[in-house]
Amino acid sequence: MKMKKIVIISVSIFLMLNLMAGCTQKKSHDSINDLQLSTVVQEQLNTIEGISLVDVGYDSDSSAIKFTLQNKTNDNIYFGEDVILEKKQKNKWYLVPYSGEIGFTDILNYLSHSEESERSLPINVWIPVTDGEYRIIKEVSLQEGLKNLDSISAEFTIAK
Repeated sequence: MKMKKIVIISVSIFLMLNLMAGCTQKKSHDSINDLQLSTVVQEQLNTIEGISLVDVGYDSDSSAIKFTLQNKTNDNIYFGEDVILEKKQKNKWYLVPYSGEIGFTDILNYLSHSEESERSLPINVWIPVTDGEYRIIKEVSLQEGLKNLDSISAEFTIAK
């Protein structure tokens, strides 16, 4: 009975150590400055004609990334509040993680045909952002409830 307890405890400790070791390993072999390689497929961006991100850029006065979502289709489009930021390094895109100082409201927004919506997010939403080439990615849907999401993107440069 005592031997059985020792075996169970030993196996439990072994499993916990393996789990902890697995959590500390890098997620990607192709990371730069702790940024993970993007999983977004370039050919799957901007596939809906008439929906675009324009006037994208960093506004140093407000320390924010500003953009305008345009809907030049004949349909309503639906989207959430979140935005993905990626940085280009050595001709590859890397995901810029959130800083933890943000929480996006789980709300469904819509934009009627031929309308646009100006948006702004403070730069401190993400980990410290340095000068370089970036792109924002916004997921939108032509169906209410964010079904069948499509990603739109726009590139811009940050030079503080």
